[in-house]
Amino acid sequence: MNCQLRFYVLVCALLLLAFCAGCSKSGNSDTSVNGTGPATPRDLLSLGKAEKNDAGEVVELTFFSVNFVADEVAQITELQSLRKLTLQECKSIGDAEMKAVSSLPQLSQLSLIRTKIDDASMKHLGSAKSLNKLLLAHTGAIKSGLEQLAELDLTSLGIHSRTVTADDLAALARITSLKE
Repeated sequence: MNCQLRFYVLVCALLLLAFCAGCSKSGNSDTSVNGTGPATPRDLLSLGKAEKNDAGEVVELTFFSVNFVADEVAQITELQSLRKLTLQECKSIGDAEMKAVSSLPQLSQLSLIRTKIDDASMKHLGSAKSLNKLLLAHTGAIKSGLEQLAELDLTSLGIHSRTVTADDLAALARITSLKE
C-alpha cells in the first residue's frame, strides 16, 4: 500500500471511531440486553446541554438528536426552575411529551425543531401559561394546532414550515400579544 492510501484508511478509521463515540454520548445506543429499553435510567442532563443559575438550578436545557424512551421527558418536569427548553431533531417528542413539557411552571421559551409534534400535541401548549417565546420549525403543527396558541400570552412566535399555508396562519390573528 502506498503512503496516500494508508493515510486515507487511517483517517477513515479515526472518523469512524469518532462517530461511534459520539453516538454513545448522544444517548442513542443505550438499550438493555433484551433490547426493550435502557439498561439503567439515564441522566438526562448528561444527554444535553444544561445552563444553571447561581443557585445551581437548571434554567436552560438543549437536546439535539436525543431519542427519549419511556417516561424520560417526564424527568424534565422535575426541573421546576427551567425557563428555556430546546428540542431539536428529537424525533420521539410527541403528544405525551408535550403534556409533560407544558406543565413546567416557569418555562418561558420553547423551541421545537424537527420533532414529531402535531396538532394533537399543540393542545397541551395552551396550559403553558408562562410561555412567551415559541419556535416551531419543521413540525407537523398546522391550523388547528396553531389555534391552540391563542390561549397563550406569546410575545414572540417563529414558524418555519413548508406545510403551513397563509390560511393556517390566519388562526394566529387572535394572538394580540405578539411583538415579533
